[in-house]
Formats: sequence, structure tokens, C-alpha cells
Amino acid sequence: MSLAKMLTDKTQIECRPVILGHVQRGDSPVSQDRILATKLGAYAVEQALAGQNNIMVGEHNNQLITPPLEISWQQKSLLIHIC
Repeated sequence: MSLAKMLTDKTQIECRPVILGHVQRGDSPVSQDRILATKLGAYAVEQALAGQNNIMVGEHNNQLITPPLEISWQQKSLLIHIC
């Protein structure tokens, strides 16, 4: 079963997989997109295993960060500066 299907079943909210490079530029991903996706994915798993929740993972000034998830819908202009 895919992760998107499991999330949809658990939350009753439609979830779809997204390819990072397509979101960033609307084109096929390049090596930098794949590296960023791997770094952020690994960091997200580390944070989840550490018990973190309700956070986003991102990179700011070459540092991995975990701002609160609420920023994504409360302060959209701040989110642009974080990424």
C-alpha cells in the first residue's frame, strides 16, 4: 500500500505524492532537487523518530530547520523566507 493511500485512509483527506522538482520549477528534477529531497526526507524521518510532530522540515542558510506547521497557513510570507 502506498504512503499516500495510507495517509488518505487514516486522515480521510485525499493525499497525493508530489515530486519535489516539479513543484519547485514545474520541470523534471535535477540532481540538486534529488539531493535536497533526500536530505529533507532523512531529516523528517529523524524528527519523527525523535517524537517531533506538527512541524515542517526545510533548509535555511544551509541549515536544516523545523518550523511549526502552523506557519504554512498562518504566515505564508514567512514561509517563503524560510525556504
